[in-house]
Amino acid sequence: MNEELIHNSTASVPERTVQPGETVAGVQICPIGEFPNGGKNQVCSEEALNRVVENWREAGAQDVLVDFEHKAEAGGTSDPSAAAWVTNLRVEPGRGLVGDFKMTDAGAEAISNRRLRFLSVSWFVNKESHEPIRIS
Repeated sequence: MNEELIHNSTASVPERTVQPGETVAGVQICPIGEFPNGGKNQVCSEEALNRVVENWREAGAQDVLVDFEHKAEAGGTSDPSAAAWVTNLRVEPGRGLVGDFKMTDAGAEAISNRRLRFLSVSWFVNKESHEPIRIS
């Protein structure tokens, strides 16, 4: 397969108090643009981000786990506790990939206390074009 897993840390979480169970609408996950990543530029065009959303829908549009420090990918004994669950993944013109975040108690506390300030999406990208294909 011509894809690899990478992270994109170009978005931030809201700067406000968030309540457990609250759905924070329209959180930017990845803006449109090109971003350095591993010595190459990751290309996040509107078209590529739309393909990510289409692939998510074709896979059943399941809620996407937001965890702390990519622990779910680490496997083993790492704790993949949820900070939030992403629903309603979509592309907004001019903003890029966004989703609605249903916050857990741990995620709401981390955002409200500013321990969590940035988002880092994990996704598979095309090894040649470095365009995102699907969320991990």
